Amino acid sequence: MRHRTLSFALGLALAFGWLAGTRAPSVVAEPAAGGPADFASVVDRVEPGVVHVHTFLSRGRDVPEPDDRGPSDDFFGSGFLWSSDGYVVTNRHVVDGAKEVLVLVKNVGWLPARIVGTDPVVDVALLKVNGANLPALALGNPRTLRVGQWVLSAGSPYRLPRSFSVGIVSGLDRCDVVNPTGYEDYIQTDAAINLGSSGGPLFDAGGRVVGLNTAILSRSGGNQGIGFAVPIDVVAQSVAQLQARGTVVRTTLGITVRSLTPREGTSVPGGQGLLVTRFAEESPARRAGVAAGDVILRIDGVPTPGRGALMRTVWAKRQGATVVLDLLRGGQAFTVTATLVEK
Repeated sequence: MRHRTLSFALGLALAFGWLAGTRAPSVVAEPAAGGPADFASVVDRVEPGVVHVHTFLSRGRDVPEPDDRGPSDDFFGSGFLWSSDGYVVTNRHVVDGAKEVLVLVKNVGWLPARIVGTDPVVDVALLKVNGANLPALALGNPRTLRVGQWVLSAGSPYRLPRSFSVGIVSGLDRCDVVNPTGYEDYIQTDAAINLGSSGGPLFDAGGRVVGLNTAILSRSGGNQGIGFAVPIDVVAQSVAQLQARGTVVRTTLGITVRSLTPREGTSVPGGQGLLVTRFAEESPARRAGVAAGDVILRIDGVPTPGRGALMRTVWAKRQGATVVLDLLRGGQAFTVTATLVEK
């Protein structure tokens, strides 16, 4: 008994630094409420703006309960309130082919939705429900995001409306992961994104929407900690045109590009660029002197490690505007100026 008491006292002395020559262990303070350990206040504020989207390939079907698989032509996804007068943003693939769309708004109920228009390039759809003074969500600036920052994902995974998950920004400017020939400029996150999360918002820690949850990289079909969201500034460009005309028209260089392979990158300064692989008919880039096999290093002085930087720069301009391309061909650097056209 005495031995045990002495050992216990010695343990206390060591733990609290009572003995000469010892130091008490460092004490790590708990994060303040509302910080990384507690997003409850953020969720309280943004949850009403997150919606559940239910689509049908035929009309007049009942909406299933969360544990019901539903009819064979029944699909589900997520979205969020873009404006207080009833515009809703989701992914195009959530509503593709739908004959009927219903949107579940918290404290309001199920509302019939009209598809205003879709953007297949960015995978955005704009819906409209009848309503006023709806809790639209605030938008953030995805270009200020840094890898390691906290983010929240919201949506309806497996028919569970307004579910939230938390993670960090795992990567930025991700491309060549889902659509090798289309637009890719994704925010990568380890916040859980699952079947039904498509079209839901990705929030920063302040509750501002910075992305549109769009895709996951998974062998099982479920969350493996690699999810992708379209930056909200790109979504906003699509939404503005869909609201104005129901479709999206963009300027283009008329080329298909891909990122360099590691071996190709060994012959390029910095190891990054875009390889030109194909041209469209009447291509502005070809008319400017670009050839297949050229490597685009910069556009208007902006480096082009992925397609996102190239497309964002082009899409920000109008028909007839010009862009300056810094190219590499056979180890020789040169510059051309191309005049953009709309398609």
